[in-house]
Amino acid sequence: MRPTVYLSGPITNGDRQANFDQAADAQNYLMGCGCAIQNPMLSMKLPGAWDIPHETWIQNDLPFIANARGRVDAVLRLPGYSPGADVECSHAVLHGVPVYHDVVAMLEDLGLSE
Repeated sequence: MRPTVYLSGPITNGDRQANFDQAADAQNYLMGCGCAIQNPMLSMKLPGAWDIPHETWIQNDLPFIANARGRVDAVLRLPGYSPGADVECSHAVLHGVPVYHDVVAMLEDLGLSE
């Protein structure tokens, strides 16, 4: 089984296309390293996504990090200002999910290599 990684990063703050590209690059890279990825930045391309309130998105995403049935193996915090990502990372820590800011360290801890 591949270790599961949740990507947490900016969506609405800063350059939206750059935010999307950053997450897409991370997803492609980590999949190639053997991870299964949960990438909420893909929701940016969902028709009507910008009409959904931010709080609804947060409540939608938190169960992917940890809920009564389980949790991801790690959260990778991507660079950039994001109050939503900060909430996600706090939720992860509360549920014992490690949060990483460094890909190499995360891969090492997950028993994978670049």
